[in-house]
Amino acid sequence: MTEHKIVISTAAILMLFVFFAVTCHAEVFRPLQILLPGNLGGNLASIDRDLKIEPDICWRITEQLTSFRKLKDKDSLVIAPGNDSSIYSPFNYLFRGEIERELIAHCNPDARGLSPGDLEMFADSGLSREIRQHVWTNHETFVGQTIFTPFTRHQTGSQRIWYFNFISPEYCRNLPLNNWGNLAGESPKRSINRLALDFTDSDISISTVYLGRHEIEQLAAVMQTIPGWHLIIQVATANTPALFSTSLPQQKDNLWFLSIADGHRYLPQINIFRRNNGWPRLTLRRLAFSKIGNHSADELFRQAKPRLKDATVTPLRVIRPSFQASTSAFRFAGRQHARLIKQACNSDVAFLRVPPAQYFVDNVICTGHILSTMDNDRIHSFRLSGKELFELASVLVKNSGTEPTVIDGCEITWFAGRISSLKIAGQPCRADKHYLVSTTELTLSDPALHKLAFFDKLRGYEGMTLWKSWVEKLKSFQATDEQLIDQTNSGGK
Repeated sequence: MTEHKIVISTAAILMLFVFFAVTCHAEVFRPLQILLPGNLGGNLASIDRDLKIEPDICWRITEQLTSFRKLKDKDSLVIAPGNDSSIYSPFNYLFRGEIERELIAHCNPDARGLSPGDLEMFADSGLSREIRQHVWTNHETFVGQTIFTPFTRHQTGSQRIWYFNFISPEYCRNLPLNNWGNLAGESPKRSINRLALDFTDSDISISTVYLGRHEIEQLAAVMQTIPGWHLIIQVATANTPALFSTSLPQQKDNLWFLSIADGHRYLPQINIFRRNNGWPRLTLRRLAFSKIGNHSADELFRQAKPRLKDATVTPLRVIRPSFQASTSAFRFAGRQHARLIKQACNSDVAFLRVPPAQYFVDNVICTGHILSTMDNDRIHSFRLSGKELFELASVLVKNSGTEPTVIDGCEITWFAGRISSLKIAGQPCRADKHYLVSTTELTLSDPALHKLAFFDKLRGYEGMTLWKSWVEKLKSFQATDEQLIDQTNSGGK
């Protein structure tokens, strides 16, 4: 080989080396972290019978998130999956989820989802522009319009990322959504096909889901045919356990499945390590709030506490001190639950199992005492024929030996183990007439009621709850102290 040929060969090799070096450098991807603040479930603070308020550890979420968002060696995307609300949480109920939304807003999320629990809370508080920006992919009104944001698209470094949020139509079936123009959930599979989005092979999609296993399988079958890589994240709630691992993503071709839980204790962090060829590698961490400082948390709670306190000390009723001193058992009488619910729902009849309750410690009954001494419950109102009402009353009264039933609006005569007569407002119950009946979800959970042929009619939740009825109606409730208070000497302060 001549010297001239050697020089040419050497130059060619150097050029090839430079070409491959540049190519490889261009295909080096920065790790991507996805942080998922939320799933608080209303666990911001607790209140006891003395109206003492204690913060939950989840106030540290902003400090935890900020510390990881500052990492310089990773691209970051922050998605708040929702499920921050619960009608069983005192402060979430009082503020209709506003305090939780403010805390998550301090995390500056790039996108926000929502859950059936959030929808239930929003239905009672109205839809602001901020709430409408939350992502709900598989919804539409009966005229084909959308109210919430169907999806969001993000550019993180060189990566395009889609975010979807799916809620099972079954979970929406009993929610009070009529105020929003007959809103309904549709099949997740149908909603993805309807959107007809332009995915590429390098795209990543993230779907937070409030779905059953079968619905997730249907969604996965569609996503598997779409170009790109797809994460399906099931959000475990108080009513739906985790369906997948909460520590290790499970892969199936271009799909990854995982569950996140206990958002008021941990911040989920998904790390995605992309490669030049093949599938990316995913890891999942649960960043404990107990291992982070609480300086920011203390300040955020200090700012919120006056609002929380003011909302709980509103006086609703004053019990005469002389009456209070005459009994050691100081709580609402069971019959008054039925009377008050009948009044709040403007119904003909109210039947319900007596809800469990603690004792009051003060003769001035405030909002906070209602929330701290009894569990909240949904109230259902529905219309039944006289014949159906007679059957319902028979079942409830028959099983009231172990589970006391309280009634208002009707008179029942019981003889030889069965109802001999039933009167509504002093008049005999007519089989051909329809009556409006109200009861609690606790009552409807009785297995004996499930055997009724018309059980499916015993649903009619429109946002009224046990807490709401007592808080809104106690001031004007016509009852003496002797009628209102349970005077059984079975406990005390």
